[in-house]
Amino acid sequence: MTKTFVLLLTVLLSSVASVADDGATVYGKRCVQCHEETSTIRAPRADAFRDMIPERVLAALTEGTMKLQAAALSEEERRGVAEFITGRKFAVVSTPVASGGVCAAGATLKDPLSGPRWLGWGAALSNARFQSADAAGLKVQDIPKLKLKWAFGIPDVSRAWAQPVVAGGRVFVGAANGKVYALDAATGCVHWTYDAGNGGVRTAI
Repeated sequence: MTKTFVLLLTVLLSSVASVADDGATVYGKRCVQCHEETSTIRAPRADAFRDMIPERVLAALTEGTMKLQAAALSEEERRGVAEFITGRKFAVVSTPVASGGVCAAGATLKDPLSGPRWLGWGAALSNARFQSADAAGLKVQDIPKLKLKWAFGIPDVSRAWAQPVVAGGRVFVGAANGKVYALDAATGCVHWTYDAGNGGVRTAI
C-alpha cells in the first residue's frame, strides 16, 4: 500500500467523520430545542427520525417543511444533520421508482365517472364519505370474499398521509417524498409519477 493511497484514504475518512461531527454540532445548536422530549413545540421527537432515510430529511430541510429553519445552513451542514439524526449514510444509488414495475406504454385513461371510483377526500361534494354499490363496484355480500390483489411500496418514506383517489381504472396517490403516483387499479403497475416538489403530498388528489 503506497503512502499516497494511505494519505488519500485518511483524508477521505476524516472528511466523512467531519461531516457527521458537524451534523451533531449543528443539530445541537439549531434543532434540539424543538425536537427534544421536553419541548412544548409540536415537532417530531428525535427518535422519530430513526425510521427515516437521510434523503427524506434532506428534502425537508431543502424544500420541505423545514426549509425556513434550515435556510442559513450550508448543503454540507444539512447533509450532516440528515445523517446524524437518522443514523444512516446517504445511499450511493437512488431507490427504484417502484417494485411493482412500469405499465406498458400507450394505455389510455378510462372515463373517470364510469366503473368503480372514489373521487376525492369525501367521495362527493357532500363529504359524506358514502360509497354506493355502483361507485364501488361491490355488493355487501362481496366484502367477505375480498383478497389482497397487489401492494405498492412507496419508496423512501416511512409514513403516508394522502388518501388515494380511484378513477378511470387508476389509483392516484401522493406521498411524503413529494411525488404523485398513478397506479393501475387492476395490476398495481406505475403509469407515471410526478414530482410535486413541495416536500410531501398530504391530501387527496
